[in-house]
Amino acid sequence: EIVSAELASRGLYVARRLSLEGAEFKTACCDMTEEQLSLHSNLAKWWTELSLMDNVLAGKEARGKLWGDHLRFFKALLVAFRVEHCVDLSSTEIANGNSVVISLIGTGEAATKRAMDSDDSNDEEGIVALKHTMETIIYYAIENYQGPSIPNRLYELKGEIETFDLPQSPLDLLIDRLSSLKNEKGENERVVELTGRTVVYRKDSQGKWTIMNRTKKGEGTKEINIRGCKLFQSGKARIAIISAAAGCGISLQNDKNGPNRRRIHIQMELAWAADQAMQMLGRTMRSRQHNAPIYIQFASPFAAEKRFAQTVAERAQRLGAATTADRRGSSSDRAFGSNLLVGSHASDAMHKMCSALARDASWPKWIQYEQDTETGNPTESWTNFSKGVVATLKGIGIDGDSPPTRLLGRLLGVELEESNK
Repeated sequence: EIVSAELASRGLYVARRLSLEGAEFKTACCDMTEEQLSLHSNLAKWWTELSLMDNVLAGKEARGKLWGDHLRFFKALLVAFRVEHCVDLSSTEIANGNSVVISLIGTGEAATKRAMDSDDSNDEEGIVALKHTMETIIYYAIENYQGPSIPNRLYELKGEIETFDLPQSPLDLLIDRLSSLKNEKGENERVVELTGRTVVYRKDSQGKWTIMNRTKKGEGTKEINIRGCKLFQSGKARIAIISAAAGCGISLQNDKNGPNRRRIHIQMELAWAADQAMQMLGRTMRSRQHNAPIYIQFASPFAAEKRFAQTVAERAQRLGAATTADRRGSSSDRAFGSNLLVGSHASDAMHKMCSALARDASWPKWIQYEQDTETGNPTESWTNFSKGVVATLKGIGIDGDSPPTRLLGRLLGVELEESNK
Protein backbone atom coordinates (compact mmCIF):
# COMPACT_ATOMS: atom_id res chain seq x y z
CA GLU A 1 0.00 0.00 0.00
CA ILE A 2 2.82 2.39 0.86
CA VAL A 3 4.61 1.74 -2.44
CA SER A 4 1.36 2.15 -4.40
CA ALA A 5 0.52 5.38 -2.55
CA GLU A 6 3.98 6.82 -3.24
CA LEU A 7 3.88 5.96 -6.94
CA ALA A 8 0.34 7.36 -7.26
CA SER A 9 1.37 10.64 -5.58
CA ARG A 10 4.16 11.07 -8.12
CA GLY A 11 1.86 10.34 -11.03
CA LEU A 12 3.87 7.25 -11.92
CA TYR A 13 1.23 4.64 -11.17
CA VAL A 14 -1.74 4.00 -13.42
CA ALA A 15 -4.20 1.21 -12.66
CA ARG A 16 -6.63 0.23 -15.39
CA ARG A 17 -9.83 -1.50 -14.36
CA LEU A 18 -12.33 -3.46 -16.38
CA SER A 19 -15.47 -1.42 -17.03
CA LEU A 20 -18.67 -3.44 -16.83
CA GLU A 21 -20.92 -0.60 -17.98
CA GLY A 22 -23.98 -1.93 -19.81
CA ALA A 23 -23.54 -5.49 -18.55
CA GLU A 24 -26.41 -7.21 -16.78
CA PHE A 25 -25.97 -9.52 -13.79
CA LYS A 26 -28.41 -12.22 -12.81
CA THR A 27 -28.45 -15.17 -10.42
CA ALA A 28 -30.08 -18.48 -11.27
CA CYS A 29 -30.80 -20.84 -8.39
CA CYS A 30 -30.32 -24.42 -9.51
CA ASP A 31 -32.68 -26.37 -7.30
CA MET A 32 -31.74 -30.01 -6.86
CA THR A 33 -34.03 -32.85 -7.90
CA GLU A 34 -35.22 -35.43 -5.40
CA GLU A 35 -32.73 -37.91 -6.89
CA GLN A 36 -29.88 -35.42 -6.50
CA LEU A 37 -30.86 -34.58 -2.92
CA SER A 38 -31.01 -38.28 -2.07
CA LEU A 39 -27.63 -38.96 -3.69
CA HIS A 40 -26.00 -36.01 -1.94
CA SER A 41 -27.49 -37.06 1.41
CA ASN A 42 -26.19 -40.63 1.10
CA LEU A 43 -22.76 -39.43 0.01
CA ALA A 44 -22.61 -36.99 2.93
CA LYS A 45 -23.38 -39.85 5.34
CA TRP A 46 -20.66 -41.99 3.69
CA TRP A 47 -17.96 -39.33 4.08
CA THR A 48 -19.08 -38.46 7.63
CA GLU A 49 -18.94 -42.08 8.77
CA LEU A 50 -15.47 -42.45 7.28
CA SER A 51 -14.22 -39.33 9.08
CA LEU A 52 -15.54 -40.51 12.47
CA MET A 53 -14.06 -44.03 12.44
CA ASP A 54 -11.49 -44.67 15.16
CA ASN A 55 -7.84 -44.98 14.05
CA VAL A 56 -8.88 -44.27 10.45
CA LEU A 57 -7.16 -41.42 8.62
CA ALA A 58 -5.51 -40.32 11.85
CA GLY A 59 -2.71 -37.78 11.87
CA LYS A 60 -2.27 -34.36 10.32
CA GLU A 61 -1.28 -35.57 6.85
CA ALA A 62 -4.13 -38.09 6.61
CA ARG A 63 -6.73 -35.60 7.86
CA GLY A 64 -5.46 -33.05 5.38
CA LYS A 65 -5.93 -35.50 2.53
CA LEU A 66 -9.40 -36.46 3.79
CA TRP A 67 -10.74 -32.93 3.94
CA GLY A 68 -9.00 -31.83 0.77
CA ASP A 69 -10.62 -34.68 -1.16
CA HIS A 70 -13.90 -34.01 0.65
CA LEU A 71 -14.04 -30.37 -0.51
CA ARG A 72 -13.05 -31.12 -4.12
CA PHE A 73 -15.50 -34.03 -4.29
CA PHE A 74 -18.59 -32.13 -3.18
CA LYS A 75 -17.68 -28.98 -5.11
CA ALA A 76 -17.44 -31.04 -8.33
CA LEU A 77 -20.64 -32.91 -7.46
CA LEU A 78 -22.65 -29.70 -7.05
CA VAL A 79 -21.32 -28.36 -10.36
CA ALA A 80 -22.35 -31.62 -12.07
CA PHE A 81 -25.85 -31.20 -10.63
CA ARG A 82 -26.15 -27.90 -12.54
CA VAL A 83 -25.52 -29.36 -15.98
CA GLU A 84 -29.19 -29.80 -16.93
CA HIS A 85 -29.98 -26.26 -15.78
CA CYS A 86 -27.18 -25.00 -17.98
CA VAL A 87 -28.38 -27.02 -20.98
CA ASP A 88 -31.96 -25.75 -20.62
CA LEU A 89 -30.84 -22.14 -20.28
CA SER A 90 -28.43 -22.44 -23.23
CA SER A 91 -31.18 -23.91 -25.41
CA THR A 92 -33.48 -20.99 -24.57
CA GLU A 93 -30.84 -18.35 -25.26
CA ILE A 94 -29.80 -19.95 -28.56
CA ALA A 95 -33.46 -19.91 -29.63
CA ASN A 96 -33.56 -16.20 -28.72
CA GLY A 97 -30.72 -15.50 -31.16
CA ASN A 98 -27.93 -15.14 -28.61
CA SER A 99 -24.61 -16.94 -28.22
CA VAL A 100 -23.61 -18.66 -24.99
CA VAL A 101 -20.30 -18.68 -23.14
CA ILE A 102 -20.00 -21.11 -20.21
CA SER A 103 -17.12 -20.68 -17.79
CA LEU A 104 -15.70 -23.33 -15.48
CA ILE A 105 -12.75 -22.89 -13.17
CA GLY A 106 -11.42 -26.44 -13.39
CA THR A 107 -11.85 -29.11 -16.04
CA GLY A 108 -11.25 -32.14 -13.82
CA GLU A 109 -8.59 -33.44 -16.20
CA ALA A 110 -6.11 -34.28 -13.44
CA ALA A 111 -8.69 -36.39 -11.58
CA THR A 112 -9.81 -38.06 -14.81
CA LYS A 113 -6.23 -38.95 -15.74
CA ARG A 114 -5.62 -40.47 -12.31
CA ALA A 115 -8.77 -42.53 -12.73
CA MET A 116 -7.67 -43.60 -16.22
CA ASP A 117 -4.31 -44.78 -14.91
CA SER A 118 -5.90 -47.00 -12.27
CA ASP A 119 -9.11 -48.16 -13.99
CA ASP A 120 -9.29 -51.37 -16.00
CA SER A 121 -13.06 -51.47 -16.62
CA ASN A 122 -14.63 -51.16 -20.03
CA ASP A 123 -18.29 -50.97 -19.05
CA GLU A 124 -20.65 -48.40 -20.54
CA GLU A 125 -20.45 -46.17 -17.44
CA GLY A 126 -16.77 -45.67 -18.17
CA ILE A 127 -14.41 -43.87 -15.84
CA VAL A 128 -15.98 -41.61 -13.23
CA ALA A 129 -13.48 -39.31 -11.50
CA LEU A 130 -15.77 -38.81 -8.49
CA LYS A 131 -15.91 -42.54 -7.93
CA HIS A 132 -12.13 -42.72 -8.18
CA THR A 133 -11.79 -40.03 -5.50
CA MET A 134 -13.85 -42.14 -3.09
CA GLU A 135 -11.87 -45.28 -3.93
CA THR A 136 -8.57 -43.45 -3.45
CA ILE A 137 -9.42 -42.19 0.04
CA ILE A 138 -10.67 -45.64 1.10
CA TYR A 139 -7.48 -47.37 -0.14
CA TYR A 140 -5.42 -44.70 1.63
CA ALA A 141 -7.40 -45.29 4.84
CA ILE A 142 -6.86 -49.06 4.66
CA GLU A 143 -3.15 -48.79 3.90
CA ASN A 144 -2.55 -46.27 6.70
CA TYR A 145 -4.81 -47.78 9.37
CA GLN A 146 -3.25 -47.30 12.81
CA GLY A 147 -5.22 -49.83 14.88
CA PRO A 148 -4.56 -53.50 15.65
CA SER A 149 -6.83 -54.85 12.88
CA ILE A 150 -8.67 -53.18 10.02
CA PRO A 151 -12.42 -53.04 10.81
CA ASN A 152 -14.81 -54.82 8.44
CA ARG A 153 -16.87 -51.65 8.18
CA LEU A 154 -14.04 -50.01 6.25
CA TYR A 155 -14.28 -52.71 3.60
CA GLU A 156 -18.06 -52.35 3.62
CA LEU A 157 -17.71 -48.65 2.90
CA LYS A 158 -15.46 -49.55 0.00
CA GLY A 159 -18.14 -51.88 -1.38
CA GLU A 160 -20.84 -49.21 -1.01
CA ILE A 161 -19.06 -47.00 -3.56
CA GLU A 162 -20.48 -49.19 -6.34
CA THR A 163 -24.04 -48.42 -5.20
CA PHE A 164 -23.76 -44.69 -5.89
CA ASP A 165 -24.89 -43.45 -9.31
CA LEU A 166 -22.20 -40.78 -9.64
CA PRO A 167 -22.18 -38.33 -12.56
CA GLN A 168 -19.40 -37.91 -15.07
CA SER A 169 -17.14 -34.87 -15.18
CA PRO A 170 -19.28 -31.69 -15.50
CA LEU A 171 -17.34 -30.56 -18.58
CA ASP A 172 -17.76 -33.86 -20.43
CA LEU A 173 -21.44 -33.99 -19.47
CA LEU A 174 -21.95 -30.43 -20.70
CA ILE A 175 -20.37 -31.05 -24.09
CA ASP A 176 -22.31 -34.29 -24.54
CA ARG A 177 -25.67 -32.69 -23.72
CA LEU A 178 -25.09 -29.37 -25.51
CA SER A 179 -23.92 -31.11 -28.69
CA SER A 180 -27.35 -32.76 -28.94
CA LEU A 181 -29.14 -29.41 -29.18
CA LYS A 182 -30.55 -28.54 -32.61
CA ASN A 183 -29.96 -25.24 -34.42
CA GLU A 184 -32.40 -23.46 -36.75
CA LYS A 185 -31.36 -25.78 -39.60
CA GLY A 186 -32.15 -28.88 -37.56
CA GLU A 187 -28.47 -29.73 -37.23
CA ASN A 188 -26.64 -30.51 -33.99
CA GLU A 189 -25.38 -27.35 -32.33
CA ARG A 190 -21.64 -26.83 -32.56
CA VAL A 191 -19.82 -26.51 -29.25
CA VAL A 192 -16.22 -25.35 -28.94
CA GLU A 193 -14.07 -26.18 -25.93
CA LEU A 194 -11.47 -23.59 -24.97
CA THR A 195 -9.51 -25.25 -22.18
CA GLY A 196 -6.08 -26.64 -21.44
CA ARG A 197 -7.19 -30.28 -21.63
CA THR A 198 -5.30 -32.76 -23.75
CA VAL A 199 -7.56 -35.74 -23.00
CA VAL A 200 -11.36 -35.77 -23.20
CA TYR A 201 -14.14 -38.25 -22.57
CA ARG A 202 -16.82 -38.66 -25.25
CA LYS A 203 -19.68 -41.03 -26.04
CA ASP A 204 -19.20 -43.21 -29.10
CA SER A 205 -21.90 -44.26 -31.56
CA GLN A 206 -23.01 -47.00 -29.16
CA GLY A 207 -23.43 -44.58 -26.26
CA LYS A 208 -20.35 -45.73 -24.35
CA TRP A 209 -17.93 -43.25 -22.81
CA THR A 210 -14.60 -43.38 -24.63
CA ILE A 211 -11.23 -41.77 -23.94
CA MET A 212 -10.04 -39.51 -26.75
CA ASN A 213 -7.06 -37.25 -27.36
CA ARG A 214 -8.15 -33.67 -27.82
CA THR A 215 -4.94 -32.70 -29.58
CA LYS A 216 -3.59 -34.02 -32.85
CA LYS A 217 0.03 -34.93 -33.58
CA GLY A 218 2.16 -31.82 -33.77
CA GLU A 219 -0.61 -29.61 -32.42
CA GLY A 220 -1.07 -28.12 -28.96
CA THR A 221 -4.09 -26.90 -27.03
CA LYS A 222 -3.24 -23.31 -27.93
CA GLU A 223 -3.77 -23.95 -31.64
CA ILE A 224 -7.03 -25.80 -30.95
CA ASN A 225 -8.30 -22.96 -28.77
CA ILE A 226 -7.44 -20.32 -31.39
CA ARG A 227 -9.32 -22.29 -34.03
CA GLY A 228 -12.29 -22.75 -31.72
CA CYS A 229 -12.32 -19.06 -30.85
CA LYS A 230 -12.48 -18.13 -34.55
CA LEU A 231 -15.38 -20.53 -35.10
CA PHE A 232 -17.29 -18.96 -32.22
CA GLN A 233 -16.58 -15.35 -33.19
CA SER A 234 -17.60 -16.02 -36.80
CA GLY A 235 -20.94 -17.44 -35.68
CA LYS A 236 -20.26 -20.96 -36.95
CA ALA A 237 -20.41 -22.15 -33.34
CA ARG A 238 -22.93 -20.70 -30.92
CA ILE A 239 -21.67 -22.21 -27.66
CA ALA A 240 -18.19 -21.87 -26.15
CA ILE A 241 -16.97 -23.46 -22.92
CA ILE A 242 -13.93 -21.87 -21.32
CA SER A 243 -11.80 -22.76 -18.30
CA ALA A 244 -9.51 -20.67 -16.13
CA ALA A 245 -6.44 -22.26 -17.74
CA ALA A 246 -7.40 -20.95 -21.19
CA GLY A 247 -9.22 -17.81 -20.06
CA CYS A 248 -6.31 -15.39 -20.46
CA GLY A 249 -6.04 -13.66 -23.84
CA ILE A 250 -9.23 -15.07 -25.41
CA SER A 251 -11.77 -12.56 -26.75
CA LEU A 252 -15.33 -13.81 -27.01
CA GLN A 253 -17.24 -10.53 -27.00
CA ASN A 254 -20.06 -9.67 -29.42
CA ASP A 255 -17.54 -8.25 -31.89
CA LYS A 256 -18.64 -5.66 -34.44
CA ASN A 257 -16.81 -7.59 -37.15
CA GLY A 258 -19.01 -10.65 -36.62
CA PRO A 259 -22.73 -11.45 -36.45
CA ASN A 260 -24.63 -9.45 -33.82
CA ARG A 261 -25.49 -12.04 -31.18
CA ARG A 262 -25.47 -10.92 -27.58
CA ARG A 263 -23.26 -12.99 -25.29
CA ILE A 264 -24.91 -14.84 -22.41
CA HIS A 265 -22.06 -15.64 -20.03
CA ILE A 266 -23.02 -18.47 -17.67
CA GLN A 267 -20.75 -18.90 -14.67
CA MET A 268 -21.07 -22.52 -13.56
CA GLU A 269 -18.80 -21.96 -10.58
CA LEU A 270 -17.17 -18.99 -8.90
CA ALA A 271 -13.44 -18.40 -9.14
CA TRP A 272 -11.22 -18.80 -6.08
CA ALA A 273 -9.58 -15.39 -6.54
CA ALA A 274 -10.80 -11.92 -7.49
CA ASP A 275 -8.29 -11.40 -10.30
CA GLN A 276 -9.22 -14.79 -11.77
CA ALA A 277 -12.92 -13.92 -11.57
CA MET A 278 -12.32 -10.62 -13.39
CA GLN A 279 -10.23 -12.45 -15.98
CA MET A 280 -13.14 -14.76 -16.75
CA LEU A 281 -15.68 -11.92 -16.89
CA GLY A 282 -13.42 -9.97 -19.19
CA ARG A 283 -13.52 -12.64 -21.92
CA THR A 284 -16.96 -11.43 -23.03
CA MET A 285 -16.59 -7.75 -22.09
CA ARG A 286 -14.18 -6.09 -24.49
CA SER A 287 -13.87 -3.02 -26.66
CA ARG A 288 -15.36 -2.89 -30.16
CA GLN A 289 -18.52 -4.80 -29.30
CA HIS A 290 -22.17 -4.45 -30.35
CA ASN A 291 -23.42 -4.68 -26.76
CA ALA A 292 -22.39 -5.79 -23.30
CA PRO A 293 -23.02 -9.36 -22.14
CA ILE A 294 -25.48 -10.76 -19.64
CA TYR A 295 -23.73 -12.54 -16.79
CA ILE A 296 -25.63 -15.34 -15.08
CA GLN A 297 -24.16 -16.78 -11.89
CA PHE A 298 -25.44 -20.23 -10.99
CA ALA A 299 -26.15 -20.88 -7.33
CA SER A 300 -27.28 -23.97 -5.47
CA PRO A 301 -29.61 -24.16 -2.45
CA PHE A 302 -26.54 -24.63 -0.22
CA ALA A 303 -25.91 -21.45 1.74
CA ALA A 304 -22.40 -22.77 2.36
CA GLU A 305 -21.47 -21.99 -1.25
CA LYS A 306 -21.15 -18.38 -0.13
CA ARG A 307 -17.77 -19.60 1.08
CA PHE A 308 -16.37 -19.20 -2.43
CA ALA A 309 -17.85 -15.74 -2.95
CA GLN A 310 -16.41 -14.67 0.38
CA THR A 311 -12.98 -15.96 -0.59
CA VAL A 312 -13.15 -13.93 -3.80
CA ALA A 313 -14.25 -10.86 -1.86
CA GLU A 314 -11.27 -11.14 0.47
CA ARG A 315 -8.90 -11.39 -2.50
CA ALA A 316 -10.67 -8.47 -4.19
CA GLN A 317 -10.12 -6.34 -1.12
CA ARG A 318 -6.38 -7.04 -1.27
CA LEU A 319 -6.40 -6.37 -5.00
CA GLY A 320 -8.14 -3.05 -4.34
CA ALA A 321 -5.37 -2.05 -1.96
CA ALA A 322 -2.74 -2.63 -4.65
CA THR A 323 -4.59 -0.77 -7.42
CA THR A 324 -5.91 2.18 -5.41
CA ALA A 325 -3.16 2.53 -2.77
CA ASP A 326 -5.88 2.15 -0.15
CA ARG A 327 -7.60 -0.95 1.17
CA ARG A 328 -10.80 1.10 1.51
CA GLY A 329 -10.66 1.82 -2.22
CA SER A 330 -11.95 -1.64 -3.09
CA SER A 331 -15.65 -2.02 -3.72
CA SER A 332 -15.60 -5.71 -2.83
CA ASP A 333 -17.82 -5.15 0.22
CA ARG A 334 -20.52 -3.70 -1.99
CA ALA A 335 -20.10 -6.44 -4.57
CA PHE A 336 -20.14 -9.39 -2.20
CA GLY A 337 -21.86 -8.10 0.96
CA SER A 338 -20.34 -6.70 4.13
CA ASN A 339 -20.74 -9.80 6.31
CA LEU A 340 -17.59 -11.56 5.16
CA LEU A 341 -16.70 -14.58 7.28
CA VAL A 342 -12.99 -13.82 7.20
CA GLY A 343 -10.69 -12.02 9.60
CA SER A 344 -10.41 -11.77 13.37
CA HIS A 345 -14.04 -10.80 13.98
CA ALA A 346 -15.26 -13.89 12.15
CA SER A 347 -12.89 -16.11 14.16
CA ASP A 348 -14.12 -14.56 17.40
CA ALA A 349 -17.73 -15.15 16.37
CA MET A 350 -16.91 -18.76 15.49
CA HIS A 351 -15.36 -19.33 18.91
CA LYS A 352 -18.31 -17.64 20.64
CA MET A 353 -20.81 -19.81 18.78
CA CYS A 354 -19.04 -23.06 19.59
CA SER A 355 -18.74 -22.03 23.24
CA ALA A 356 -22.49 -21.35 23.36
CA LEU A 357 -23.22 -24.75 21.83
CA ALA A 358 -21.23 -26.46 24.56
CA ARG A 359 -22.28 -24.28 27.51
CA ASP A 360 -25.64 -22.51 27.18
CA ALA A 361 -28.97 -24.07 28.21
CA SER A 362 -31.23 -21.73 26.20
CA TRP A 363 -31.09 -19.61 23.08
CA PRO A 364 -28.43 -16.87 23.50
CA LYS A 365 -29.83 -13.38 22.98
CA TRP A 366 -27.35 -12.58 20.23
CA ILE A 367 -28.45 -15.48 17.98
CA GLN A 368 -31.20 -14.92 15.43
CA TYR A 369 -33.61 -17.84 15.35
CA GLU A 370 -36.90 -18.69 13.66
CA GLN A 371 -39.93 -17.62 15.69
CA ASP A 372 -43.49 -18.84 15.75
CA THR A 373 -45.64 -16.14 14.12
CA GLU A 374 -48.34 -16.39 16.79
CA THR A 375 -46.44 -16.92 20.04
CA GLY A 376 -43.07 -15.43 19.15
CA ASN A 377 -41.34 -18.42 20.71
CA PRO A 378 -38.52 -20.30 18.94
CA THR A 379 -39.79 -22.92 16.48
CA GLU A 380 -37.10 -25.31 17.76
CA SER A 381 -35.74 -25.78 21.25
CA TRP A 382 -32.15 -24.79 21.89
CA THR A 383 -31.41 -28.31 23.14
CA ASN A 384 -32.49 -29.94 19.88
CA PHE A 385 -30.80 -27.27 17.78
CA SER A 386 -27.46 -27.39 19.59
CA LYS A 387 -27.43 -31.20 19.72
CA GLY A 388 -27.89 -31.43 15.95
CA VAL A 389 -25.32 -28.72 15.19
CA VAL A 390 -22.71 -30.24 17.50
CA ALA A 391 -23.14 -33.63 15.80
CA THR A 392 -22.80 -31.99 12.37
CA LEU A 393 -19.65 -30.08 13.34
CA LYS A 394 -18.09 -33.21 14.82
CA GLY A 395 -18.77 -35.12 11.60
CA ILE A 396 -16.82 -32.58 9.55
CA GLY A 397 -13.99 -32.05 12.05
CA ILE A 398 -14.90 -28.49 13.11
CA ASP A 399 -14.37 -26.91 16.54
CA GLY A 400 -14.18 -23.43 18.01
CA ASP A 401 -10.61 -22.92 16.81
CA SER A 402 -11.41 -23.74 13.16
CA PRO A 403 -11.40 -20.87 10.63
CA PRO A 404 -14.93 -19.93 9.48
CA THR A 405 -13.94 -20.47 5.85
CA ARG A 406 -13.05 -24.07 6.67
CA LEU A 407 -16.50 -24.54 8.19
CA LEU A 408 -18.30 -23.22 5.11
CA GLY A 409 -16.16 -25.29 2.76
CA ARG A 410 -16.90 -28.54 4.59
CA LEU A 411 -20.60 -27.78 4.88
CA LEU A 412 -20.88 -28.58 1.17
CA GLY A 413 -20.67 -32.21 2.27
CA VAL A 414 -23.46 -32.02 4.84
CA GLU A 415 -27.13 -32.81 4.19
CA LEU A 416 -28.93 -29.74 2.85
CA GLU A 417 -31.22 -29.05 5.81
CA GLU A 418 -28.46 -29.46 8.39
CA SER A 419 -25.97 -27.53 6.25
CA ASN A 420 -28.19 -24.46 5.92
CA LYS A 421 -29.01 -24.62 9.63
